[in-house]
Amino acid sequence: MTQKNPEIEILLKRVADANLPSIETYDPAEARVEFRRRMRVLETDHEPIYKVEDLTIGLDKDKLLCRLYQHSENTNAPLIVFAHGGGWVLAGLEEYDNFCRRLSSAGSCNVLSVEYRLAPEHPYPAALNDMILAFSSLDQVIFQHNLQPSSIIGVGDSAGGNLIASTSIKIPKEKKPKGQILIYPVLDTSMKRNSYSEFGSKFLLDTAVMDWFIQSYCSETSKDDPNISIILSPNLSRSPQTYIMTAGLDPLRDEGFEFVEKLRELSISVTHSHYSDMLHGFLGMPKALNTYKDAFNEVGKWIRKIDKC
Repeated sequence: MTQKNPEIEILLKRVADANLPSIETYDPAEARVEFRRRMRVLETDHEPIYKVEDLTIGLDKDKLLCRLYQHSENTNAPLIVFAHGGGWVLAGLEEYDNFCRRLSSAGSCNVLSVEYRLAPEHPYPAALNDMILAFSSLDQVIFQHNLQPSSIIGVGDSAGGNLIASTSIKIPKEKKPKGQILIYPVLDTSMKRNSYSEFGSKFLLDTAVMDWFIQSYCSETSKDDPNISIILSPNLSRSPQTYIMTAGLDPLRDEGFEFVEKLRELSISVTHSHYSDMLHGFLGMPKALNTYKDAFNEVGKWIRKIDKC
């Protein structure tokens, strides 16, 4: 390890001692059940929040299940559109319920969590199209729930960060979020950088798992499609102001670093927060890693700062 953290060492030893089958060895349906079970081991019980409501957005066959988290009675709070992680294959509203509760509390904001379609049953571009639909349907959500958001911000975790980054540059200007928050995002499926060699084994997010995720999502398109490998997009200049969080013990670390530089070269305002001694996914591990509190506090401060700009 480049940085030693006692909590990380304890967690990795627990995982090694458990000797669990790697998640990609399950079929997708079984993998989702097992992933949910593993997440619960590291998650806390439901955190209190003012109001949580499931809703459906879109029309006819283009309908999406979402969950709206309201921080308080304040209808003018920022509205977050959230895309969960899980490699485009795993997880959904339930697995990221507490994550969204913490996000809402940290940013004093409302959060719309989107249940986008999952691969391999629904490969690219299904998930991306669902996120575009979510942003395009915000007027419906705002009207039905009597909201008057002071700003719209996209937030994505891991593969969800990939979806937010791609959505932000594809949607029409009038629907574009004021800012985006990318939490240890997947940014390039076309190649592996040095951080894969350093942390692609025994640091929770193994190379074999990432290969399974990428193959599942990209089964009907090229891995260097710039709508997936967003770092290759010729349209990155359309990106909104960005907060990106990276973890030092993460195979995705180096593509995050490179993405930051690319945005800065294009004069996009970027705030880069790097947790050098943390693992991929650490914001969803409150029972094991206390650093999640600092990370959510940082994200919350950025939301409030951008909202006031």
